[in-house]
Amino acid sequence: MRLIKFLALSFGLFNNFLFSQGLAKNNSNDIIVEMYFEPFDTQGWQNYLNFDLIRKKIKNIKLKVYPLVNKDENNKFLNQRGEIETTEVARIEAIIEKYPAKLNDYLIARSLNMYPDGWKESLIYSQINPVDFDSYIQNNKNSLVEKAYKRIKDKKIDGLSIFINSFLYKGSNKITDVMENINSYLATSDKLNLYKDDLAKMRGPKFKIIYDSSTKDWVDDNIVEAFKRFFSSLEIEKMDISDLGNEKDKIKMLPAYMIEKTSQVQEVLSQAIDQNVFDMTDNYYVYYNQNSKLVLLNRKKEDNKLELFVMAQCPFGVMAENTIINAIESAKLSKDIKVEIHYIGDAFKDANGVAQFHSLHGDDEWKEDARQLLIKKIYPDKYFSYLKERNKSYNSAEWKESAKKAGIDPNLIENKLDDAKKLLGDDFEYSNSLKINVSPTFLVNGNILVVGLNNLKTFEQYKNVDIVNSSAQGGCK
Repeated sequence: MRLIKFLALSFGLFNNFLFSQGLAKNNSNDIIVEMYFEPFDTQGWQNYLNFDLIRKKIKNIKLKVYPLVNKDENNKFLNQRGEIETTEVARIEAIIEKYPAKLNDYLIARSLNMYPDGWKESLIYSQINPVDFDSYIQNNKNSLVEKAYKRIKDKKIDGLSIFINSFLYKGSNKITDVMENINSYLATSDKLNLYKDDLAKMRGPKFKIIYDSSTKDWVDDNIVEAFKRFFSSLEIEKMDISDLGNEKDKIKMLPAYMIEKTSQVQEVLSQAIDQNVFDMTDNYYVYYNQNSKLVLLNRKKEDNKLELFVMAQCPFGVMAENTIINAIESAKLSKDIKVEIHYIGDAFKDANGVAQFHSLHGDDEWKEDARQLLIKKIYPDKYFSYLKERNKSYNSAEWKESAKKAGIDPNLIENKLDDAKKLLGDDFEYSNSLKINVSPTFLVNGNILVVGLNNLKTFEQYKNVDIVNSSAQGGCK
């Protein structure tokens, strides 16, 4: 009996010694997940929520979240979404420092309250006094953000990063990919069932990527990934249009992305289908990415022709006009290239049969479109001069002074409004026949659609064009 008591006492003392040395505090089977992301990064949040869900099933997952911040060339703190995001870095860092056990409560609440003041509700949910906490942030923001930055710098990362047991996670933000990765750290009996054999029996829709030799490199993987987000089990096939078979005659542009007409596809994409986002063949919906580069198969090639499609009050369209005019005047564009400018909008008739127009930026825009078309017809030699003057204040309704400076009689233009409307209706019809709705869009050599100046510069004829005000890139749609 005395021996049993001795052994029991000895075991207890030894066990206490282990704990006192920290040797029994961490389970060797723990899966340590470290996440680094900017506080308002949607992909970061999706990954966080995935791992948070999985750790509710796998209890030995230890999830550690750290805010991400960088510095610019002037050594100032930098977040993609501005100072408001940098302040959120400080908040998360303060919770890690002062209330580490409440970090998950805050993050979950914050993910549901992402508006600027959502931090207050999230702190209250976490049972942290928001007034005292904000006072602490105001007094310590810089040191908190510096602490977060030092951690990132020591880790040698500058973007969204996830480490599992110190190994960089390279999978997607799909929860099943996360589950599969976590399974690799689990014993067979503990692995999560991914039902792969069962899912294999559920055939996904066929998805064909169609191109020819000249457009193969224009295939956009982002488009494929977008469809995969809707249909994870796509059966993807890439092929030259010559191998397409009977349906190739119904393809209007290349590259083309074809998804099989199934009940699932019709259900998921019903809104886009109703809005005529897709063309159709007998068995497929066909998508053309008109935000990039496309060859129009039903149009004849016209060498040395450049057509520019814009909205008169779109800043990016105006920038494209100024860029092309500047290229012509500075001889950066060959004299052999014929340039035409067209306009983007809609023309229709009301219940009384009267012509009506619609443009993205309102009535002033389509009226300016019409004036510019009329000026191009009546004063072809002064058209670019007018554009250069008008584009200095393209948002203003005042156009007459620009006309006078370009040597144009504004009264003559005003008196021919009906002629201008007729020109506008025809021009809108032409733009819409090409399904153009992004300003600026270019039609190169009569049969290649290109969105944006940067894409235009990939062509040999236009590589030397200098983009005017290149800091502002984009498009109006």
